[in-house]
Amino acid sequence: MATRAPLQQSLRPITELTTAMELGQVFRDIFQHYRALYEKAGLIHGDIRLNNLRYCKKDRKNRGILIDLDENDKTRPIFTQKTGSYMALDLLAPRLRPPCHFYRFDLESLFYVMLAVSCHYHNGKKVAHPPLETWQHLSTQLYLEKYFFMHKGPVPIPTPNFGKFMALNVELHAMFADGYDAQSKDIRMRFRPTYESAFDPETLGGHLTFDAFQRILDKHLPLLTFLVVSKYPSQQL
Repeated sequence: MATRAPLQQSLRPITELTTAMELGQVFRDIFQHYRALYEKAGLIHGDIRLNNLRYCKKDRKNRGILIDLDENDKTRPIFTQKTGSYMALDLLAPRLRPPCHFYRFDLESLFYVMLAVSCHYHNGKKVAHPPLETWQHLSTQLYLEKYFFMHKGPVPIPTPNFGKFMALNVELHAMFADGYDAQSKDIRMRFRPTYESAFDPETLGGHLTFDAFQRILDKHLPLLTFLVVSKYPSQQL
């Protein structure tokens, strides 16, 4: 159910947003729409990236829109995502090929988009030399870059427009890190003859669920109203 052309003409890039409150609401909308599509219709997206997240004005408020949804059934085998910099870590792993496209892959891609917008853009413009920008230019090394990011960090500092995203990004990162740590432990334990794995790969052992993602959003997004903007070094703009 892709967004139709008449509506697309009224959509704007989310990089134009300049306040944490606006961006937070847009991300909340997109997350809730994606969750509803998955839970009610069994649909996954499979290619969540910066250009597929837009917003529009409705009732004098900014509303987040997820575009280019191609009605992919959640039981369908995984396919190649177009943009590696937003691709989930497991989809880049050389020997960990999941049997289908889990919804957590799309949530991880959404997290990467949140990082990109909140840490790369200030006053609607991309800053010079933003963090994690090298991901866009890597191929075989991208898996290792994301592996160390997920297991060790650090989480990059947002631009002043989105300073209050720091706590949100840190807690989302910790959720993914805990899940990937649990998966690594389960893989090591499988070498023991008596070990019987009960690990759930779809949720990284229960660490990454819609409810867990929602709790973090609900905890931090209301605080974005109280954003305090500090001066941004002019030489980095």
